[in-house]
Amino acid sequence: MRLIEEEIINGRICRYYQGIDFEMIKSHPKDGSGGFIVFLVESFMSEIKNHNRDRKLKSLLQNNDFIPVDTDEMLHDFVGIYQYEGIGFKTILSIVKKQINENSSNFLNDKSVDELH
Repeated sequence: MRLIEEEIINGRICRYYQGIDFEMIKSHPKDGSGGFIVFLVESFMSEIKNHNRDRKLKSLLQNNDFIPVDTDEMLHDFVGIYQYEGIGFKTILSIVKKQINENSSNFLNDKSVDELH
């Protein structure tokens, strides 16, 4: 996963990543105090399969129980996950940024960046 860009929209930080971090999603504040994060992935199902495979191997090596990714845990008002398979990375990034900027007054306006630090 790599950070592509950060921008301030309506006083709230918005970060765009290529790839996904499931632990980041789980720990991201649901009140929006951490801003908005967007994950752009080639194939969401492939990302889940890879993550589950890695967790299963880790659980075997550490003698822990394997718990697969729960996609319900990813339901979050301040996290967006977009798949670019078939459309291309640059195209989906452009579309997502445009949509977020055009609709930001609906969801990114209740805390300023200063309040986040």
